[in-house]
Amino acid sequence: MQEPLSYYYNKIGFDISKIKELICGERYLAIMLTTGEIGVCATLGKKFNITKKDLTNINLNDFTHRTILNAYYNAILNYRNTEFINGDMMNIVDFKSFNSVVMIGYFKPIVEKLSKINVKPHIFDLRDKQISISIEKQPEYLQNADAVILTATSLFNNTFADICKHSNGDIFVLGPSSLISPYLFKFNKVKYIFGSIFKPFDKEVLDIIGKDLGTRYFLKLGTKVGLGQSLESF
Repeated sequence: MQEPLSYYYNKIGFDISKIKELICGERYLAIMLTTGEIGVCATLGKKFNITKKDLTNINLNDFTHRTILNAYYNAILNYRNTEFINGDMMNIVDFKSFNSVVMIGYFKPIVEKLSKINVKPHIFDLRDKQISISIEKQPEYLQNADAVILTATSLFNNTFADICKHSNGDIFVLGPSSLISPYLFKFNKVKYIFGSIFKPFDKEVLDIIGKDLGTRYFLKLGTKVGLGQSLESF
């Protein structure tokens, strides 16, 4: 089974002519299609100096290209489903019912909400060593957890398939970089995908990202959406 970006690259390709605007900030990259749909992807602190002309030969092993592909498919896939559920994960998933929760990628607002219901996740985050458990222990924790909150950045940094393979608990994919597509349910234990969509042609989203601002500034312009395993789509 192909990892998600390879799967979609082979299935629907990458058409530069469909991109109206490409904006890269220090925290996120945004693509607006000629039809107005907006896709975003985290950059993990890397600001790319890249234009559409640099994308004539896509390399699926190149981090920059994978980030752009993720935003591109985010714009295409996240608007295709008409059976979205409310996208607030904390209103849908009862984390009190789990014995051990692992969080891969630090989501501070989620941690705060979990704390209010006395749930303390085991956190792994490569960018915050003060919060993160040693990454060497991640496989052990994944095997013992019955719930995994997985950052959508795993899609473009190409760790998604491996994390799913080693997880024994239910997986909940989360973040604006999410590809809200049932293909992800083909991977072991993925139960829900949570992300965001934006109003077509909303230039303000791109402007905010271009100013190097993060999620608390541009997510308020979007709508939280989710997809459950029982739902079908492209």
